[in-house]
Amino acid sequence: MSKLQRAMLSSFCIAICALSGCSQADRQKQQSAAQAAAVDVNAIADQIRQIEAQWVSEYASGDTGGLVDHYAHDATLMQPGVPAIRGMDRIAGAMADAIKDGAAFSINTEKVEVAKSGDWAYSRGTYTLAATNRGNKLDGRHTGSYLTIYKKQEDGSWKAVEDITT
Repeated sequence: MSKLQRAMLSSFCIAICALSGCSQADRQKQQSAAQAAAVDVNAIADQIRQIEAQWVSEYASGDTGGLVDHYAHDATLMQPGVPAIRGMDRIAGAMADAIKDGAAFSINTEKVEVAKSGDWAYSRGTYTLAATNRGNKLDGRHTGSYLTIYKKQEDGSWKAVEDITT
């Protein structure tokens, strides 16, 4: 094989490698685009809104178990004037106390944003919490804002990982 033939063969191999690399990169981009297109962020946003409506309903009915089930095992709940509450057991205690105090809870979800990957979402809005402190018989009405960050779980459910009220 002459030097010219080897050079031509080498150039041909380099060209084939370059082309196959490009086509592999193109295939990867197409797969990523197909996966992103498969994520229906609007449907997920609707699902988050339904979860929040269910949350309010469970609060009204005193369903502590249902309320706590909206949180991931290692979630954090932050409320004004109290230290952060971490973990489902402590969140369950806080929810049980709020229900026991006769609190009424409502929210107005203003925005739900879903990551293009379909595994994270957040909602924000305003809330009203009306409670009677049975210890001193004083009524309290609190209004504020909230931000809840959701993470899609391995079973496909959505759980709050951070729940922050102001």
